[in-house]
Amino acid sequence: MTPCFSLPGISAIAFLRSTDLMPDLTLQALADFPITINQEPTPIPFTGDATCETTQTNASVGPSQNAELSFLSRLQLPTDHYLAFLLTDANGQTYLLGTREDHPLIERIQSFGSPSADPSTFTYRVELSAPIALIPVTLP
Repeated sequence: MTPCFSLPGISAIAFLRSTDLMPDLTLQALADFPITINQEPTPIPFTGDATCETTQTNASVGPSQNAELSFLSRLQLPTDHYLAFLLTDANGQTYLLGTREDHPLIERIQSFGSPSADPSTFTYRVELSAPIALIPVTLP
């Protein structure tokens, strides 16, 4: 059986470059060391309900957490750097998805709007497998 949990409603999503993060955040999180993000993230405006679900698996090298974030946005994310995502849930808790060492896979699907009303949007699906994929963080 693989434990699974979902964030209770995502109220904000932002991104930052993975190279701007401190090294070894995954190891610090596994040791229950408090993580603070000092970089200024770029907010991502999204529409509809964003979802983030995780599953826990036991691999031969130890436990692994798999996270999948899905959301719709008109913003085209940059592709020239590895990105990490900051997610704020309905309870006000912020999580980091991606680190300097563990980069999420980002899938982008573009939907063209109708000429009369609907704008073009992007559907993003962000996946990461790591010893801990969603790292609880605090922001200054």
